[in-house]
Amino acid sequence: MKIMVLGSIGYGGYTRLKELIDFLAQKNFEVINQLGKEGLDYSKIEDFRYKQSLSEKIVKTDLQLVHQADLLVWFINGPSFGAAFEVAEARKLNIEVILFAPEKVPTPWPFAWASSYCYSKKELLEKLSEF
Repeated sequence: MKIMVLGSIGYGGYTRLKELIDFLAQKNFEVINQLGKEGLDYSKIEDFRYKQSLSEKIVKTDLQLVHQADLLVWFINGPSFGAAFEVAEARKLNIEVILFAPEKVPTPWPFAWASSYCYSKKELLEKLSEF
């Protein structure tokens, strides 16, 4: 089972997202690591207004990875336009989306789009073991 972990990158969430990806990989889950793929690490870019070509490449790659995934873990570690679009694509493909929200979430949108929810790493591991 291939798992893709989504979350905020451009709003300062890169480190926490990477830590979650590494944590799941250490627990022997097959995790699609989209971070830093072939020059696509954009965590340091603060303005994409003049980077249309790079933007298109990143979006195309990320959506291709969604199509390869069997399950998505949506880590709510900050706002993410990309994660929202990736979740919409996954739901269109009938791919399960587990919302991982270890902290307060000030918007209802993620809960409306997720298949299931968990609020701690322990709960996340339990939920993943069901698949």
